[in-house]
Amino acid sequence: MAQVKTITGKVTSSDDGQPLPGASVKVKGTSTGTSTAGNGSFTLQVPSVNAVIVINAIGYTTREISVGNRTSIDVSLVADAQELQEVTVSTGLGITRQAKSLGYAAQTVRSEELNFNRQPNLINALQGKVAGATISSMGGGPGQGANIRIRGVNSIDPNTPSDPLYVIDGVQIDNSTSTLGANPAGSAFGARGVSNRASDINPDDIETINILKGGAATALYGLRGANGVVVITTKKGKAGGISINLSSSYGFDEVLKKPAVQKEYTQGVLGVYANPPSGIGPAWGPTIAEAKAIDPTHPDQLYDNYDRAFGTGQQVKNSVSVAGGTEAIRFFSSVSQLYQKGMMPNTDYKNLSGRLNTDITISPKFKAAVNMNFSNAGGYTYSADRFGEGLAYWSPRYDVADYINENGTQKYIGTNNPIWGTATNQFKGDVNRFIGGASLSYEPVKWLNFSYRFGLDTYNDNRVRTAPGPMGIAGEQVYDNDQGFYGEYNA
Repeated sequence: MAQVKTITGKVTSSDDGQPLPGASVKVKGTSTGTSTAGNGSFTLQVPSVNAVIVINAIGYTTREISVGNRTSIDVSLVADAQELQEVTVSTGLGITRQAKSLGYAAQTVRSEELNFNRQPNLINALQGKVAGATISSMGGGPGQGANIRIRGVNSIDPNTPSDPLYVIDGVQIDNSTSTLGANPAGSAFGARGVSNRASDINPDDIETINILKGGAATALYGLRGANGVVVITTKKGKAGGISINLSSSYGFDEVLKKPAVQKEYTQGVLGVYANPPSGIGPAWGPTIAEAKAIDPTHPDQLYDNYDRAFGTGQQVKNSVSVAGGTEAIRFFSSVSQLYQKGMMPNTDYKNLSGRLNTDITISPKFKAAVNMNFSNAGGYTYSADRFGEGLAYWSPRYDVADYINENGTQKYIGTNNPIWGTATNQFKGDVNRFIGGASLSYEPVKWLNFSYRFGLDTYNDNRVRTAPGPMGIAGEQVYDNDQGFYGEYNA
């Protein structure tokens, strides 16, 4: 059996010793690899002591290092002057400039880095690749949104947005999180399970993402660029024939850490056994052996309901793209399908997207471009109650996964069963979104360019909430979450 070992390390710049976030660290000759975090650190599993790791970052020369018997490897990369000369950055209104000529802070993330970890949400894909940026997910459910902070929080008012402006192929797009239907009648359940619109963009279609941080970088966008700008450039076709690319990936998700539970004392109050549970209070009961003497139906062991409730999430993505053209007309087209099964029961997310980019050279001085992207996304989420809190209240004497009576009603043991909630109190979203843009440019001389752009970003978001209505059975526990049994919302 091959010896697998874990190595850690840090990647820095030889010029100033500063950490290099987003650097690629791979095992040579394999697909095993990782990216450095914001502080330049990395952790990587290598198959043997004879392994060689390859470290590279944009603007720096690539290094190869033999692992040997080491468990810690710190790497210093030397700047590649030739590569830096060639690096260009997409700035305001789609204008490209050499990175060295910019008078403000900007960072570029290329397609290879962005898609290295196969994240379905492009914001999550930027994790550890943008220095100084704070990226956080809204939750661990499938399709849930994510936020990025480029220039920190700009106000003590929590209602003041700190999100950057998003621009894709010159079109400003919306990445807001609508709480429509997720917070009716002043409910405290908020926007759990709700996605934001960055999830509508297929990361496989992206050529580069440029993060503009400085005030001068955002001057073209006025106040909308005060929190920074995320400039997204999608892929384009090239003259010289047709190229076809197929990709397929599979991944899984597991809960990283669950609360530790004791399995010695059963339910009760102040050491006295109570069945069913008699509410919330100083809750501890006798030992299992003592409880079995009182209640012969008591199980021999207590259930770890966190293990029983959470499963293994799955992620399957298939993409195909076709690109090519002639000197006069070039195109890039793609279709992608994503399916995510959540770790929480009865939750999922689906996304089907298609893109067509066309570039037309009418004459050496007159050019046109048309970009179109359509996506349909949605799935089942759970925002009817607090799932983890419900598990904490559920007695370990009972199996939380056994939640339905023979007559179809909920097995109610002093509190609502959280898995019953996910199966019956469902929140289904269905979003159709179109992002399109067209541009014309005329360059009479090399130092002068006239351009006209038109863009459209529109979407329809339909959300349906359902809850089980009363069946008229004696002893039935109705669970409508105080929000009615059916609600439909459209934006």
